[in-house]
Amino acid sequence: MQLEKELSKEINLYLLKVSPPRDDFEEMLLEKMRKELGTITSVKEVSDFLKISRSHIYQAIDNGEILSLQRGRRKFIVTDGLIPFLRN
Repeated sequence: MQLEKELSKEINLYLLKVSPPRDDFEEMLLEKMRKELGTITSVKEVSDFLKISRSHIYQAIDNGEILSLQRGRRKFIVTDGLIPFLRN
């Protein structure tokens, strides 16, 4: 329960900083990602979905371009946080 509240707070703060989908294409893409990847996903799943290397995704996480959460040694990605990364 505490973890869910913490994650929800982090996600909401991040989403306030980024803009919502700008057009129908971004809305459709976000809907497809949520359906296939879920709300929070792994680096490997994002890599497979976007067909880019995991190292590129880790680099974007380190640069703050993708919102991620770390639990133990694993990093998880907030699916809604991928839209700003894909705009670049």
